[in-house]
Amino acid sequence: NEGPYSLIADVVPNNGTCADDRFEPNSAANEVTDLGAGETGICGAWLCDESSDAQTTGGDWYSIEVPAGQDRTILIDYSDLEGTIAANVEALNHPEVNGFSWQFTGGRQCILVRGGTSAQQVNFNLSHGGAVETANGNNRIDYSVRVLETDLDDLSRPVGFCDEGFETLSSVTERCDANAGDNQDFDCWPYLVLP
Repeated sequence: NEGPYSLIADVVPNNGTCADDRFEPNSAANEVTDLGAGETGICGAWLCDESSDAQTTGGDWYSIEVPAGQDRTILIDYSDLEGTIAANVEALNHPEVNGFSWQFTGGRQCILVRGGTSAQQVNFNLSHGGAVETANGNNRIDYSVRVLETDLDDLSRPVGFCDEGFETLSSVTERCDANAGDNQDFDCWPYLVLP
């Protein structure tokens, strides 16, 4: 049984000026927003249209800590009616362990991370996968991020939570080869194996 909780909501209307979201500054690799080591989620984040001067075009940077021997699924959800988001990821101290999620249908990007022998930091960057759909005065792509504990050894769930509630929106059903990096295919979810 869960105890009481508090919900705080900030409503920032989408108007002519695309203001910074509450996670700024996080537009550069040295300005990451730390999401911690456990399960977590954020909402109320957005990427501004590239013509806006409120944010740089470096996208948004986040980090998670993956505890030793534990696995994570990172879900990024957005409305593809507003535009598309691309996700790039790498292990902080092992840049050779990297990948990308560039699925531009259905409004989701997903990253799978297998924990290593020690706790390690993983950084991911979200950026425009194309132009922001500027119809009706829109000037940003709103998104949410969820980080979920995952058992990537569970053969009934080889893509973690990547396809949960998403089965009919995407043709992606497999995880990529481990640590494929720049040689990764486009039709699979990136799969990082930390040393």
